[in-house]
Amino acid sequence: MSEGISPLVWSTIAKCGAIASSFDAARSTLMDWGINVSLKRIERLTYLFGEIGINLRQSKILNLEIDHLLFSVVIDIKY
Repeated sequence: MSEGISPLVWSTIAKCGAIASSFDAARSTLMDWGINVSLKRIERLTYLFGEIGINLRQSKILNLEIDHLLFSVVIDIKY
């Protein structure tokens, strides 16, 4: 909600921004649904949403790698 919109609206804007052929096409679709936002805001929210997703993915991968390394160390110590 730091963007001043609900998570549902933000994800809807990001989804339209990502799958539409252009941000202008996304804006047209969003306006049909009653969501009136500028092209700049659609672009910014779409990229920010994607960046958050990439960061979450990297965090999960790092946690998996750390857990795997810790598990390997425990196995080495036992045997």
